[in-house]
Amino acid sequence: MASSSSPLVFSVKRCAPEFVRPTNPTPREVKQLSDIDDQKGLRFQVPVIMFYPNNPLMKGKDTVKVIREADADNRKLMIFLNAISEMAQGLAVPSLLPIWQRELLNARSPPRITRIHQEYEEPAITKFDGYYDHWAMLMENFLRSKEYWGLVENGVPAVAEDAILRDAQRKHIEDQQLKDLKAKNYLFQALDRSILKTILNKKTTKDIWDSMKQKFQGTTRVKRENLQALRKEFEILHMKSGETVNEYFSRTLAIANKMKVNGEDKGNTAVVEKILRSMTSKFDYVVCYIEESKDLDTLTIDELQSSLLVHEQRMTSHVLEEEQALKVTHGDHSGSRGRGHGNYRGKGRGRNRRSFDKATVECYNCHKLGHFA
Repeated sequence: MASSSSPLVFSVKRCAPEFVRPTNPTPREVKQLSDIDDQKGLRFQVPVIMFYPNNPLMKGKDTVKVIREADADNRKLMIFLNAISEMAQGLAVPSLLPIWQRELLNARSPPRITRIHQEYEEPAITKFDGYYDHWAMLMENFLRSKEYWGLVENGVPAVAEDAILRDAQRKHIEDQQLKDLKAKNYLFQALDRSILKTILNKKTTKDIWDSMKQKFQGTTRVKRENLQALRKEFEILHMKSGETVNEYFSRTLAIANKMKVNGEDKGNTAVVEKILRSMTSKFDYVVCYIEESKDLDTLTIDELQSSLLVHEQRMTSHVLEEEQALKVTHGDHSGSRGRGHGNYRGKGRGRNRRSFDKATVECYNCHKLGHFA
């Protein structure tokens, strides 16, 4: 059955434009074009004719009223989104509950944060493990980053009971006391209960810090005895046979740091000179070159370590090349030995052996032909 196609004919009635005012003021915000996703839709206008199916229920209704009802539905959606935003900011219940799908907001009661953003994470407090010098260095750096180290050095300013303070002075003292409480809280987290029991005066941060320093770092007499032992160890220090440059530098700097903790700073120049005069004999010509070409007063420990490491790597590569050459030569000689095989004639060991040609042999030291060492 053939189907007859008839052209689509419709009439368009153009009415006067009518402004549809939104139920709420439209929020305004200035954005750069690079921040907007739909840039093409903003820069181009495309005329479109929308066709809707005929709905008898919409007959006689005002188009403007229909649009306003749809805008009211959008308002309900905004209420729901605002409720989500308030709960994300920490409210247990939003200020205005949505009128639809409330069960989505009550899935977890009370709501809780399952993941903390890194921006709001507090750095870990270093627990005291018995090594006071290491712990004190880390805690000092931590308290300095929080701007609390001044309380450890100077303490909270003392005020007489009958003193008359201005508002600015009173506020400054209150701020210092609050900071002292925060700094003291960090120390409480770093110390175990067994250690806190041994500290009698825990009134301020300075009191706790001074007590820890007195207990674990030692008195002046203990420091002096430790310093004498470290001086002796520093003077007899020498590089061991088979020890690498990094290992020897680690031993030397560890002793120098211990001396610094006990009150004597050797300084950069003294450590550099000590390392140069205590190296093994295989570094002699490198040490002479550094002493002649470098100013030891300005030469840093890192620069010295870098120079010695380069020399150590070169020596290691030369040793590997010599061992490889020795293996190859030894393999060539062993391949021509045997009893009655190869180029040898007759029976018996060592009879009728062909003369050895030194012209094909390379020396291990000078790498010239005709001899070997």
